[in-house]
Amino acid sequence: MYNSLKEEIDGYFKQLDCNLCSFTRDYADSATFYSLIEPSQREQDKKILVEKCREVLAKDEVHTPDYGGCLCVIGYNDPDINIGDFGQTVIDYMDECDKDNPHNIRWCISLSFLMGKLTNHPYWYELCLEYDFKQFSSLILTKQLAACEALARIHARSRDKELALEYIEIGMELYKKGLAFDLDHTIGKDGTYIYFSCAEIADLSDIACRLVKFGHNIDIFGTPEFEACVNFKRFGRLQ
Repeated sequence: MYNSLKEEIDGYFKQLDCNLCSFTRDYADSATFYSLIEPSQREQDKKILVEKCREVLAKDEVHTPDYGGCLCVIGYNDPDINIGDFGQTVIDYMDECDKDNPHNIRWCISLSFLMGKLTNHPYWYELCLEYDFKQFSSLILTKQLAACEALARIHARSRDKELALEYIEIGMELYKKGLAFDLDHTIGKDGTYIYFSCAEIADLSDIACRLVKFGHNIDIFGTPEFEACVNFKRFGRLQ
């Protein structure tokens, strides 16, 4: 399976010349993506996975997406992570990475969202929204729309209905912009189509659907009825 995906990206998808598939172009070592980052291809033993990702970090190539991607994998898979130390490492990466590299933008967005999940602090979710998805791909909007939902929850919990609705509006505007942005390099063209993009767009639409239902039902926020209405998957992949 490892070689199959690599062959698809280096061959079939290469002609699209899109950021989504530019692992050879953008990574210091594209093998890092296939063996440690891509969920369907990487090491499945979480302990070994985290150890190997830490080996990449030890090379101290902080400016690369290899570093950012492995940092993200560690954040999701190391149960003993020290959130304070990890957060400082994230900040160092964001400060030092090459912002002209599209995959570094990808990881800056993903890591900001991850830190939001780990800390539930609005600072990180707001930082996630500061990056321009167009520098990478509209598919990274799954993280930015989810950040909008998290911020809406934080402010609804504080009984600031107006601000909660504002973040829902921000999310929906991003969703509309994302659907219209550079479809040839997001989905493909001329018989060359990126199948995993279709799944990501479905997930993106799921989050947008939750935002809409959140706004429509905000007056009952905090009740079981609200959660039953908002938390469902209509379009995306089954979990």
